[in-house]
Amino acid sequence: MKRVMCVAAVWVGMAAVVSVTNGGEPGVAPAAAANKPGAPPLVLDGANPTTGISAPGAQKAGTFVVKNPSDQPLKIKAAASNCACLSVSAPVRDVGAGASVSIAYVFTAPETIGKARREAMVFCDGYQSPLTVSVETEVSYPIRAVVGTGSEITEWRGQVTLESLDKKPFRVFAVNGEPAVFEGFDASKDEPRASYTMLYDWWEKGTEKLPRFLVFQTNREGAELMDVKVNIPGLWSRWRPEGTWNPRSERVILGQVTPGNVVEFPQTLNMEWEFAKENLMVATAEKDLDLKLLSKNKSTTIRNGTDCTVQMTIPRDRKGLFHTVVSFKATSEYRELDVYGLIAP
Repeated sequence: MKRVMCVAAVWVGMAAVVSVTNGGEPGVAPAAAANKPGAPPLVLDGANPTTGISAPGAQKAGTFVVKNPSDQPLKIKAAASNCACLSVSAPVRDVGAGASVSIAYVFTAPETIGKARREAMVFCDGYQSPLTVSVETEVSYPIRAVVGTGSEITEWRGQVTLESLDKKPFRVFAVNGEPAVFEGFDASKDEPRASYTMLYDWWEKGTEKLPRFLVFQTNREGAELMDVKVNIPGLWSRWRPEGTWNPRSERVILGQVTPGNVVEFPQTLNMEWEFAKENLMVATAEKDLDLKLLSKNKSTTIRNGTDCTVQMTIPRDRKGLFHTVVSFKATSEYRELDVYGLIAP
């Protein structure tokens, strides 16, 4: 049985505090009594911390330095973040006037390709609010996708460039299971390159027929299957209305799978546990796909959420790119999740 671990895509923003060190309950900032309004007079010493380029789901550790520029000592009492993917650890100690202290963090990159920013928070005695420091990363495969000035497809017709970060040549075998349409490259005779530009044209397709991702098959280790989100205006708002119980992941990449084998993958839903306990189910429109909701529990990472594990058996007659849509259902509503895998030869 193959178990696939995938990290949920988390939207950036100052949501509930979800990671507290040096005591306290996850999701709850340290209690404040008769504290001064605002943040302590700590400042970030240097530029905002960044982990650089991270593979999807990879963990990277780092530190940043905060300084007390005031003429009075401050006491750090805790550190936290606005995402379970960012663990922050600060020593409980006094920071003298003019002194500095290092804050350690571990950032687990989201699965979604592109730049991500999360907020680290440092709490001090006597102040209601924390010092907030943004920690950044760029999530990428060993091959980076470039779409205009961003990392998502927003136009009905255009091009996508794949470029090797270390400049090593590679090959592109297919895009969504079909031959790629290259610009200025003939796969039948040209040598492998470190960069390819491919064209797409959905001008005659309606929104309901658009793919939600372009998935590229390459021969580069670590990027055998890599995706680019299709974010044409109107597509995602129809698929996942805001303010509802959407899956926290935007898609699942299983990697290489074998026909007849069982795979599992976890998901977290923005669905209240008491409601999910009685109503949550999974379904698929594919009759030859054996799909089960293996487990469901109250979420340990988000408030009022539900963690679940989905199990599926890969059909024996599949070849090439495996793609299915899993529906999470509750009463009359449902939300869909694209799942991709590469069938082992």
